[in-house]
Amino acid sequence: MIKKIFCLFSIFFCFPFLCFSHGQEQHDEYLSKVFFGKVLQLKPAEEEKLKLICFSSRIAIDQFNGKYVEELEFLKSKKIRTISSIDEIDYTGNQYHQRYTHRGWTFSYVLDKGHWLLRKQLLTDTTAKVFPIKNENQKDAFSALVYYVHILGDHDGDDITNTMCRIALGGRADKLDILDELANVYIPALFYDQKENTDSVCKKLKAINRKCNRLLLRTGEGFDDRNVRRDVSELTPEEYLIYQNYAYDTLQVLSQEIPLLLKNEKWFTKAFPTFLGSYKY
Repeated sequence: MIKKIFCLFSIFFCFPFLCFSHGQEQHDEYLSKVFFGKVLQLKPAEEEKLKLICFSSRIAIDQFNGKYVEELEFLKSKKIRTISSIDEIDYTGNQYHQRYTHRGWTFSYVLDKGHWLLRKQLLTDTTAKVFPIKNENQKDAFSALVYYVHILGDHDGDDITNTMCRIALGGRADKLDILDELANVYIPALFYDQKENTDSVCKKLKAINRKCNRLLLRTGEGFDDRNVRRDVSELTPEEYLIYQNYAYDTLQVLSQEIPLLLKNEKWFTKAFPTFLGSYKY
């Protein structure tokens, strides 16, 4: 909390034009924890598989201004050739680059400056390369989970100036937010034959979503009975810290609950046998 307060002070008083989102190493760490519950010591072949997922994620979500050429070359060397050249997806951007790739897994961009459909295909093709998943909905749901873990990291680590450039964490009346999509669409689809086991994680995500809803509700004269929500950009600095903490809480829930479900999926434990061997029952 002290670190976040210090960062907030820097954002608003020292560097109002900068973006303080997490670096790729932090995104990779979050993804490892959601998969394994911790940063696990993997065998070389397993490390390579995780590297493929992390690289495809950073290219699909964060590539702009010519970045990640080496990461793409690595994917191509492992026969993931969805994108032959960075030039196919590259675009010029600034601190607001998230608006072209961070709006949601199924978001339809009117101006597809970021070539989102090709980036999305890269993630699903990498999922297919790493895991022997036959069910197409399950493959799509896993790719969406990877995507949303990254966006959650941005909500946790980024400042309020970029919040309208990406899909909301929660609390939207139209349900176009991360928490609703994970709890009601992608986690049930990913673990479609573990319906009873998904109850715990989905209930926890829905509870966080209700907190987001309460935080965003307008209050005061004329609003108390109207169920009108504010945009996240309208939150006070103190309220935005709470919103960020909800993103962190969501990552914690996923890190606690998703490994319990993945250990029962043969396609996952076949790719990462060290995970199953290290799991404490």
